[in-house]
Amino acid sequence: GVLLSRSNMLEQLPRATIFAFDKTGTLTGGHLALIETRLLGDQPEPHCIAIAAALESYSNHPIASAFRDLPCSLTVDRPQVLSGKGVSGFIGGQEYRIGSWHFAGCGEQEQPRLTAGDSPLVYLSCNRELLAAFIFDDPLRSSAPATLQSLRQRGYQTVMLSGDSSPAVPAAAAATGIEEYYAGLSPEEKLEKIQLWQLQGHRVVMVGDGINDVPVLAAADMSVAMVNASELAKASADCLLLTGDLSRLLTTLDVASKTRRIIIQNLAWSLSYNTAAIPLAAAGLIAPWLAAVGMSSSSLIVVANALRLNRVR
Repeated sequence: GVLLSRSNMLEQLPRATIFAFDKTGTLTGGHLALIETRLLGDQPEPHCIAIAAALESYSNHPIASAFRDLPCSLTVDRPQVLSGKGVSGFIGGQEYRIGSWHFAGCGEQEQPRLTAGDSPLVYLSCNRELLAAFIFDDPLRSSAPATLQSLRQRGYQTVMLSGDSSPAVPAAAAATGIEEYYAGLSPEEKLEKIQLWQLQGHRVVMVGDGINDVPVLAAADMSVAMVNASELAKASADCLLLTGDLSRLLTTLDVASKTRRIIIQNLAWSLSYNTAAIPLAAAGLIAPWLAAVGMSSSSLIVVANALRLNRVR
């Protein structure tokens, strides 16, 4: 269930100290469903949904998938996608924006509290005036809480780095036991967090899926992409989880730890054997046939030791 794109992942992974996770599409399933539209302006609901669907058709963010099957017949002029923030464009000469509260251009207004605290939402505005808020359902992956708890029990620090600024971030952190989380981060701000931890001496594993995670996936000491990740994220990651089961991270850690131990054992054995045998063979104290048998036996011991990896469960 795990595809390694860089072989040094197995050697480096046991030395990690921090596991950093994106939220949407990583800790959550990323299959968002639009469950409610709250009207905040004078436009009817069908019109707001049509505008949102037209704008989101230019994005590959998981939120865009919630609008993909909704009816849309509008044409967007000059569409712009800002990674981790939202989408803007002109429809009928009016500028529309969909995304975070600040991206929608409503920063000076008082942000309404629209959810009970655990649902992601985005805002739609026209010429910086609020039109609607869309509320989604994006449940956690069933394997997320247990996997993160196991990581912490093994001594790793778990952190969430999310571009989402909704109340869903602290709710997801609470459900998975994450104490340190950051919401509303741009790709640049995520990168700054990773680099700061590295300067402090930490070795960081980043787990993500979106285009906005590409800089941190590339900068982290080790990186993991989900199977539903964007192509850029997959290309930037050291490892790909072929299923949505986050517990595969624990399996990978087990294999990596044992791989590292066996590498050290094989190097130690080879060094010891050659240090002892080569001087004796050079001095003529060992018959050539005996030296050949010894060298072959040494190779077989190394191979047999490596084959113990097949017994990892």
